[in-house]
Amino acid sequence: MEDQVFFAEDEYNLRKSSKEKELHKLAKKYLPGGVIGMSYLPEQMILIPDSGNGSKIYDVSGNEYIDYHCGSGPIILGHNSPALKEAVKKQIEK
Repeated sequence: MEDQVFFAEDEYNLRKSSKEKELHKLAKKYLPGGVIGMSYLPEQMILIPDSGNGSKIYDVSGNEYIDYHCGSGPIILGHNSPALKEAVKKQIEK
């Protein structure tokens, strides 16, 4: 199963933790569709991002995704860019 790129929604959700499902319920309470600034996914497909690095996003269940959607920042610099973090630190310290 790990070698599969695409899998059925039921298999997808088996990879999700109860923590992720609970966070999704909470997000839907406060955010339209339970998302902010990301592509809308079908109700059955839960994605609660935890972190990112380069072109990858990791969810709270530990699954790894390639971020094909990106935002205006990550599309140029990637997620968690060391150069951007350093620039932000310098500005904060001014």
